[in-house]
Amino acid sequence: MDNNDDLCGFKHSWKIEHFEHLLTQVVGLKFYSEVFFSPGVKISDPSFPWRLLVTPKLEWSLNTINVYLEAIQSPAEVKNNTQIRRMQFQIKVFRVDSEREGDKERKNLTLLGSTLKRSQNFMFDQHTTGAGKTDICRHDMIWPTKDYTARADLVIQAIIAHLEEEDHSSDDDMAFFTSGRFADITFTFSTGEKIPAHRLVLAKGSEYFKNKLKNEWASPKNTIEITDIDYETFYALLHYIYSNKIKPELSKEVLETLHSEARMRSMTSLSAAVVEILFTDVSFDNWHDYYRRAWTCNDSFFQRLVLNYAIDNWDETVTDETMKKILDWGGSKPVDKLFMAKNLGVYAMEQFYV
Repeated sequence: MDNNDDLCGFKHSWKIEHFEHLLTQVVGLKFYSEVFFSPGVKISDPSFPWRLLVTPKLEWSLNTINVYLEAIQSPAEVKNNTQIRRMQFQIKVFRVDSEREGDKERKNLTLLGSTLKRSQNFMFDQHTTGAGKTDICRHDMIWPTKDYTARADLVIQAIIAHLEEEDHSSDDDMAFFTSGRFADITFTFSTGEKIPAHRLVLAKGSEYFKNKLKNEWASPKNTIEITDIDYETFYALLHYIYSNKIKPELSKEVLETLHSEARMRSMTSLSAAVVEILFTDVSFDNWHDYYRRAWTCNDSFFQRLVLNYAIDNWDETVTDETMKKILDWGGSKPVDKLFMAKNLGVYAMEQFYV
């Protein structure tokens, strides 16, 4: 479904079951999602809280739904008196369709509507903290047969990206990376490979590399031997700095290593981007393996994805067998956290869970 007009960034999906029941409510009534968080620019940065809002029927247009993304001022933003959060965002609405394959039921997502990707000033001192699209989806797109009492499950997806991420990636940078032209530093490996690179691009794209270039890798030292990470993973890491994109066709093993290395280097946007790719293979049968990884590396963003997936598919994911597996690798704490998230919601659980 993705195309060149789609925004790349953090994604959060809000599943609304039995949307047909909301049509019976008062015109103009608003429904809010649970609060969710997008990661900061760096791992040490606070996360940004958000929520989605949907109005099933509007006074001036009874046949369309209204969807908005709202920014919630974080404690750090309150403390620093930050009144504006400037981000890129996009909103999509999908219908969940069921399809029978023998004895099994398969779920598919049908895109019904989408905003264009846009930059937005989310201002906390005015009534302009939300942004979206009023006529994002018509009722007859949700119910093509016009039977508005039929069951309809929707998924509303918000995609959020830091504007700063665009500053350290360009086609020119990537061209220089692949050609090695104007390189002023070279990384070498015990296996014989070499990667020419550019100090300015690395320092601009990563605080970790900026600090390294100011200290251990400072000029005139122009050849750096890399011993703590393999060539393929390090190349993928640099590829992201230059292009702001994950290198295509990486194996699951390399992606998992890249995730770990990104976290070690406080590269939050890369870590989150890798998690989203890894998470595309999640299923009812393997979700607990993802929970184990998220728990082991203490990745709160990863944990939120897994917990929300388990909660949205509770009957299929939380079985006696999976609970035994989680107890085997983590004891009672990850199980307690899972059930607390189910009962309170992921956001409320995080407010006091230790």
